[in-house]
Amino acid sequence: MAAPKFAPVDPTENPRAYESPNTVPESWTLGRPGDIVGKQPEGSYLGHQGPDQGFALTIARRVSNRIRVQSGESLDDAIRGTVAIALRRASMYGRAPVIHDVTFALTIWGWLLESPPADLVARRKELFGGLGHAGALVLRIT
Repeated sequence: MAAPKFAPVDPTENPRAYESPNTVPESWTLGRPGDIVGKQPEGSYLGHQGPDQGFALTIARRVSNRIRVQSGESLDDAIRGTVAIALRRASMYGRAPVIHDVTFALTIWGWLLESPPADLVARRKELFGGLGHAGALVLRIT
């Protein structure tokens, strides 16, 4: 590395040159201690894992102006239930959620219809009611 002209340097001093280290370090490998080797674990209490699942909330909020709620229904309940379905669908394919997963969930439950059938609205109220509250984390479909 060059030194400024005003730096005192002994003219008889030998300039430094590259020297190899005494030992060769181990080769670098990609990986972190928390990485899962192979596929995600499966089980009755492990849910349905997938990458970048929080993005489904962003997608759902972006399309929230298209969601049609009826009296007695909450937009937050619709979004929370839709996100749960979209995440399950995305995890079945082993990928992050996309707009089509959210649209699929909104369509099958009639959230995009101006006037959905009365029996579908009654079933939605029963299943999606209260999901928008912070404590409710799972959709209760039987």
